[in-house]
Amino acid sequence: MLYGLSDHMKARVQLLDDGLIVVAALLLAGLALRDVALNARRPPYMARQNLFVALKYCAAAIAFSLVLYMASEDAVRAQLPFAAAALTLFGMETSTLLALAVERKRAASMNETLGFAVTGVLIVKPSSGAPYFVLVRNENLREGAGMWVPPGGHYEPQHDGSPFEKLRAKIYAEVGFRARLFHPYDVELGPEESEKKMEGGAWLPPPVFYLRENLHGRCSWGHTSHLDFVYICESDDVVANVQPKYPPAVQIHIPIEQCTTDIEAERTIGQLIDNWWHTHRGERPSSRADLPRDVTWRLRIAAHLYLKQNLQLGK
Repeated sequence: MLYGLSDHMKARVQLLDDGLIVVAALLLAGLALRDVALNARRPPYMARQNLFVALKYCAAAIAFSLVLYMASEDAVRAQLPFAAAALTLFGMETSTLLALAVERKRAASMNETLGFAVTGVLIVKPSSGAPYFVLVRNENLREGAGMWVPPGGHYEPQHDGSPFEKLRAKIYAEVGFRARLFHPYDVELGPEESEKKMEGGAWLPPPVFYLRENLHGRCSWGHTSHLDFVYICESDDVVANVQPKYPPAVQIHIPIEQCTTDIEAERTIGQLIDNWWHTHRGERPSSRADLPRDVTWRLRIAAHLYLKQNLQLGK
């Protein structure tokens, strides 16, 4: 429930939740002491019994809330004896409730730290000339300092469906190209398989590789790491009639033939970024931190697979 909220909003939601527990306790206590149907006080013995039941379930709710909102799993386990004591005081079974609370806390913690992403190593095949890769400058990365990356972004499996369809939409919105999936292997998922209906599932085109990224901080969604689905995509050089998020002024185009080795790819991309800085900003910072090393590796791998397949096909 708290996923994606700011710390301030989380605090307000938790305060509201605690308030609801108190209100529920008061309502249950009132029902325990008074018979609503007869609009009269209950007999003392029945009132005491009902009040005991009300307090028992309020203790369960408070213990569950206490465990659920602890800052870490260690903090959760540190509070288990107190929560268990509160429940045992009213004769309640604790194992199932506390196990559920710990598991929910662990799942919530995972959602807040690990996110999913889709990335497209985009190969543009112009009508004349050599094919090239596209990198865009994302100014939101590195805490606003900017970084050169392939098109892509966050992916939510529970909402976005196929990761490649999400990536196609991202590429179209970011650079205006209509991407196609590039299959670098002999075995591929053809259209006839992808269109077949499955009960309780769907065919997903496989990425070229997966990448676990440690972000050294938090992204705009609060994640500290990403599991990245990396695809190789192809497109013609016809740009759709849209205003892309990253226009040509914040793109660089890298010839595929100059990315066949890590050293060559790093030198070529570095020179293109230097030229971009001289044209648009001035002197490039000496740290060169605006080009992640793994981006160079992705382009080199994609260049190798693309050129190898075209050589085998005689293109």
